[in-house]
Amino acid sequence: KTLVHKIEQNETQATAGDWVTTFKFLANYVFSERISFNLFYDLQMRTPVVSTSYPTTISEVGISVKVLLTR
Repeated sequence: KTLVHKIEQNETQATAGDWVTTFKFLANYVFSERISFNLFYDLQMRTPVVSTSYPTTISEVGISVKVLLTR
């Protein structure tokens, strides 16, 4: 948070900054000796301190499969 303090008027005003909340989840599942799965979810929420900015939410979801072809 960035604040500006006006000494003559004895007031403080916020000029910039965000409140950030994040949540991350990762799950691994081994199907067999050669096949495994990964599932992930990332969530990021930003709430601005000043009213001239908009709150934003970003979420990412994904899955990956790992297959081993060697012995």
